Order: sequence, then structure tokens, then C-alpha cells
Amino acid sequence: MLIDGPTKTIATPFAECVARCEWQQTIFAEAPRRLDLLRLEAAWQLHPFRIRVVRNQSFELVATPLERFLAFQGLDTTFVYSDYDDSMTTRPTSAFDLDIIWFDFEHYRNLETSDLAGWLRERVASVRADSDAAILLTDWPSDSPEGNAFNTLIRRELATVPGVWVVPQHDLLTSLGPDFFDKRSESIAGFKLSDQAAIATAQCFGLRWIPAVTSPPLKAVFVDLDNTLYSGILGEDGPANVHLTAAHQELQQRLVKLHEQGVLLAVVTRNEPDDVATLFRSRTDFPLRLEQISGVWASWEPKHKGITSLARQFHIGVEAVLFVDDNLGELTAVAGELGNIPSLHASNPEMTARALHMYPGLTHLDATREDTLRFADISSDRERRDVAQRSAGPTEYLRELGIRLSFSINPRKDTPRILALSHKTNQFNMALSRLSEKALAQRMGDQECSIVTAALQDRLSDSGIIALLVGRRSRDRLRIEECCISCRALGREVEDIIITEAIRKMLHVTPADGVDFVVADGPRNGPALAWLSRYTEDRAAAIVTVNWPAMLSALASKRSLVTIDWSADR
Repeated sequence: MLIDGPTKTIATPFAECVARCEWQQTIFAEAPRRLDLLRLEAAWQLHPFRIRVVRNQSFELVATPLERFLAFQGLDTTFVYSDYDDSMTTRPTSAFDLDIIWFDFEHYRNLETSDLAGWLRERVASVRADSDAAILLTDWPSDSPEGNAFNTLIRRELATVPGVWVVPQHDLLTSLGPDFFDKRSESIAGFKLSDQAAIATAQCFGLRWIPAVTSPPLKAVFVDLDNTLYSGILGEDGPANVHLTAAHQELQQRLVKLHEQGVLLAVVTRNEPDDVATLFRSRTDFPLRLEQISGVWASWEPKHKGITSLARQFHIGVEAVLFVDDNLGELTAVAGELGNIPSLHASNPEMTARALHMYPGLTHLDATREDTLRFADISSDRERRDVAQRSAGPTEYLRELGIRLSFSINPRKDTPRILALSHKTNQFNMALSRLSEKALAQRMGDQECSIVTAALQDRLSDSGIIALLVGRRSRDRLRIEECCISCRALGREVEDIIITEAIRKMLHVTPADGVDFVVADGPRNGPALAWLSRYTEDRAAAIVTVNWPAMLSALASKRSLVTIDWSADR
């Protein structure tokens, strides 16, 4: 069913799940064929997505398959092209969702590598000034010394330009080798890339690079066991006799890689819990170890219950989970209960391993320290629950946890984490403003604005930076434009301390007569709005005045229960 034109027919969750699984065989193929991609028709709602391509070479042969890869994520893509221009001149135009800088750097071989990198930084900064969208720049796919040196230099040069990412097209040259370029196509059409290279580039753009900068990331992978992680049925064959093929071994290694990158792993299986525990204890040949798995749901209940239970345990929404199962019936049953959450039909281990490398939301172009802390934090949650159960109340609970809150004001070095909190936090996110890197840089330079982060440690784990507040003085009022606390910190009774201590410091830096919050209603930010309701009676407006003395009183009652330190002010 094609979703196109003014009248759109929306598939049921069951039909959409089946259609998406059918697409996966094509879009996650090792070498997708252009004709196969063009035959794909989306059976789900598509939303407009505008990409500007700033170029000095043709992009159309990449754009056509790219449309299909982006359609998998529900995007109806329109491309707007610059002129072919080696000077990279742009003119102010209407807003775009993304900018791609698509340049053939062979045009600049007359320049020294350092001069080319410096010139390109200036031109990219010019594009940045013209656009609020994320910018992706492909590196130089060349094995020449000049190309390798340039790729190193340009990443260093652009590190300080907000909202710009250099994506590794050179890696595709490494994997495709001599098949990357097509001399015949260059002589006829002026396009150097082979068709295989153009499609591989579109695949990386559509499934990995673009989602990494425009969409919320996936935080967890929940995976089935039987005929997914190995060949065989645990309950029938027994732990010793399920077969780990070479392809299944590669699949498990891919999961281990995701774990190392900070993605949470869990098992959702129709098996006996004791059998699952025995399996991982006894199969020392499995690359995936039990200690790398944050949760196991082994039950004969419907799997949607396990997914919901584990997601709640991890403090994430089910939309942040990729569910992997070899049984299409299980996938459609989950879709019927939970809607079309991200899912992967593990029809064969080779395709599944590739898909786990390519699946939208699993690529992080900027890995943060907090991504690697998430697993240890989740692993400590069980012990925290035990502490809460044996504590007489919140006061004793806070004292026993030994919490330390480390605050920083205007910490430029933490820009990647600040942006991640603004974009990834859903439950405790007051304004849902989703700051762009350009907007954040502007606030960092505004003397009327203060940006505060808070990092959290307790005796069980280091959670890293878990909170963000952005405040601006406006007409003698302090307006909190952004207030986010990571779901990992919720449940530790520290929301009052974090928010009020941060605002107290802001008022010291930029004195004001009162405190207001910018508020937006979202599908999942109920916890933030519930907290706010404790300090205000009026929630009708988009800007809400809070009872600041009451907030200070709440802080005074709890501040001595935790250790608080501040880094130097600006």
C-alpha cells in the first residue's frame, strides 16, 4: 500500500509491522539493488522532511535511494539543491530540517591540505550562520596522503563549529575498494561513484548518519533467544545442544559492541528463567555474557508485557527500545498491543547482524561519557530499590545512598551531553524545546542567560551529567527556558534539590524578582508537569510562575542530606 497523495490510507499496526519487516530484507541488505529499493512502497504515514544539499558534484543518484531509506523512518523527503559551486556560496532561504555538504575535494588539489581545511571551516561556518539545521559534511573518500591528512584536519577544524558533523564516507571506500569508483560513469555523467557506492552512501545517510542527528536515539535492544541468538530451541534441545553458528556468533558480537557503546541489552524470551540462567552460565563460547545483559524477562506471558516491564525498569519508554525476534507473529502481537515500536525481524542471523549495525537510532556520531555509564547505573537500580524498601522514609533513603551532586554553570566542554539531555529526555522535560547546537552556542554567549548542569553520584554508581537547566533574565524575572532531568535520576528523591539549587545559583549570577517556567504539554512529560504542579496553581499558560519561597523551603529541608559542590562560574 503506498501512502502518497492528498488522501492517505493508514495501515493497521499489524499490517504496518508486516510491511516494515518486508522492507528490512531490502534496506538492510549487504548491497541493496536500486531497482529493489525503487519498488518499495510505504504502508505508513510519511511526514515532510526537507534537505538542502550544498554541492559541487551531482547528488541525485544518492538522493533517489536515500528517499526510500528515510521513508522507513516515516519521512517524506524533499531535496533542494544549490548550484554546482566550488566556492560553497549559499543564500538565505526557507527553513530546512537538514543540510548536507556534498563536495568532491579532488577539485582543490592545488591547495595545501591545511589551507583547504581552514578554507572549508570558514565556508561551513558561513552555512552554519545561514541555517539552524544540523549539518552533515562527508569526508574525502581517498587513500592518498592528502586525503587522509585532510580528513584528520577537517574534523579538528570543525570541532568548534556548532551543529556540524563530519561523516565517514571514506569508510565506504575502504569496504568497497576498487568498486567504489566508476571511471566510465565519470567520463559520461561526471559522477565518480559507482552505483553500488552511491547506494551504500545513501544507506549510511538514511539509516545511520541522518537519524543520529535528527531523531531520538534508541536506548535499548530487547532480543529473543531461540533461533535468534543461536540455532535451536532451549526448552527442547537443552543449553548444551543449541548451535552457535558463525553467523550467530557475529550477531552476538554486534550486540556486545552495542553494549560497549552504552546501549542497554535485555532478553525477552518464552523460556523458563532457570534454563536461561543455565544457558549463559554454561555456554562459554557465547560472545554475549550474562553480565552484559541489563535485564531478563523469561516467561510464557505475552511478550509485550515483558517489554513494558523491562522498559519501566530501565526508566525508558517503549519507543526507545528495538525489539528483535525471529518470529513475525511475536512482532505483530507486540505491535498490536504497543503500536509500532521499533522492531527487527531476525529472519536470518547475517541480515540481523547487519541491521543492528544500520538500524536507525543505534549510531551515535558523538558518543558521550554518559552513554557508557548507563549500563552500570541500571545494574545498580535493584540495590537502590532494596535500600528504599528497608528505609524508614525519604530522609533515611537519601542518607544511605550517599548522594553527591556536582553542578557546573555554562560548561562549554559538556555541550554534547547538554544537547543529548535536551533531545533525549522525555519524561522530565518541562519545555520540550529540543535545543539546536547553534541555539545552545548563542545562549552560552548571552550574559543574561545561565546554563546549569548537574552530575549525580551515589555509593552504588556514577550516573554522570543527569540534569540541565537553562535560565534567562527577562524583565526582572528569571525565566527557566529548559528544565530536563534524565530518567536515570528519577526515583532518587533529588528533583527538588537539583532544580532549586540550580535556580538559586542562577539568581546569584543574574538577580531577578521571581521565577517562571516555560512549559509544554507532551505525550510523556507527565512527571515534569506533576513536579511543577507542587509549586504553582495555574498551569493554563505556556509560561508559569512558581512559588519560589516554597521551593527554597523544600531545598532547605533536604540540602543537608546530600553533598553539593559547584565548579567555577564563568
